Amino acid sequence: MKKKEYLLNHMPILAVLFLLFALFGCSNFQSVGIVAPDAPSGLVVGNPTLNSLSISWNSSTGATNYQLSRSPDNPNGPWTQVYSNSGINYTDTGLLSGAIYYYTVKATNSAGSSPSSGAVQGITLAVAPLAPTGLSITGTTSFSVSLAWNASSGATSYQLYRNGTQVYSGSYTYYIDTVLASGSTYYYAVRASNGSGSSALSTAVQGTTTILVTPSAPTGLTVGSATSSSLYISWNASSGATFYQLFRGSTQVYNGPGTTYTDTGLAPSTTYYYTVQAMNGAGTSALSAAVPGTTTILVAPSAPTGLTVGSATSSSLYISWNASSGATSYQLFRGSTQVYNGPGTTYTDTGLAPSTTYYYTVQAMNGAGTSAPSSPVTGTTQTTTSTLYVHNDTLFYYVYYVYIRVSGTSTWGSDLLGGNAIAPGTTYTFTGIAAGTYDLYAVDPVDGLTWGPILTIVLPAGGSYTWNL
Repeated sequence: MKKKEYLLNHMPILAVLFLLFALFGCSNFQSVGIVAPDAPSGLVVGNPTLNSLSISWNSSTGATNYQLSRSPDNPNGPWTQVYSNSGINYTDTGLLSGAIYYYTVKATNSAGSSPSSGAVQGITLAVAPLAPTGLSITGTTSFSVSLAWNASSGATSYQLYRNGTQVYSGSYTYYIDTVLASGSTYYYAVRASNGSGSSALSTAVQGTTTILVTPSAPTGLTVGSATSSSLYISWNASSGATFYQLFRGSTQVYNGPGTTYTDTGLAPSTTYYYTVQAMNGAGTSALSAAVPGTTTILVAPSAPTGLTVGSATSSSLYISWNASSGATSYQLFRGSTQVYNGPGTTYTDTGLAPSTTYYYTVQAMNGAGTSAPSSPVTGTTQTTTSTLYVHNDTLFYYVYYVYIRVSGTSTWGSDLLGGNAIAPGTTYTFTGIAAGTYDLYAVDPVDGLTWGPILTIVLPAGGSYTWNL
């Protein structure tokens, strides 16, 4: 009786359990309450070989499976799954040597998958390159040997050896070995290197520098353009020459690698004779055939043109003129007084009187003589005084008193009008006032009060100021 009552009382619960079993089956029924695992921690990439990497990670609570993914060269993907199983380590094979790979792992169970772990980098081992092939001599001179070789796969640099001594290290596959002895044989070998090591040396090759011979005497010695004090000389290069010596008579005037020279400091209307010889490490050539050259006749320069008086002050004037061909110096005159003698074409004449006109001429000189004087020009210094204009801008009132004082002082001068008056609409002019800063005021003729505030003005030298009342 009690068993029957128990079944009747619990019938709703049993019905629900039976329905869940029918819908989801036994296994899913048992998984009620399982959650997805956390992302695995401790992801490590190690034990690199030429084409494999070993990856391991910590287990995640509740995980039944792990999925490992790989991305080449990029920690942000794209990702390729390389492992899916319950283990917590994996060896990834078939990889490229010397390559970078990134890995990430996530855990799964019947409830779902964890987020992916952070990406971890691994690098496979690189292979040392093979010895370069094709080492050859591509050219020789009396002091150098040129070499080239084929690139080695995976190499980042090369080391070239001459008779066992390293003479080059770099990324190029060619080299010119210089400063060698003439007519000498040298043996060369090269190796390739990268971050994993260096190759064996290549097969050695030999190179022999050519025999250095003394150059022949230069040809084509020519004296070109001439002035009254210089001559321009040129000649053809001699094969194998490194230097040349040029002689004027028996005096050496040049020693260097060039094939031209301008001989200066010569006398006018004079003939000189030149020879040249070539040199190198083997010796010096014979002298070339001598050639003559004659400087031009020196003539006195013409009178300078363009004499101009420019900017002026109350005590100075700036004078300039055009250069005369062949001139070496100039003489500038103020009236009959020489004020300048030199090579320039400008001069500032100082210590002059204000408001004064001066006359200037200039003449050019060289070793042959002096030109005629240029046409004279005039220049006038500035005045040191200024002009004050006082304008009565009223319609009916006369201005009877105008007073002035040096700004910053307390004493006013006497009335500038001196008993006169400025009629309405007219201007009174005061000249010869020294340039400077002044205070001004006028007196109202009706009530005797100051006409407006005291005014401070600047009177420029040679200029003016207008005061409107």
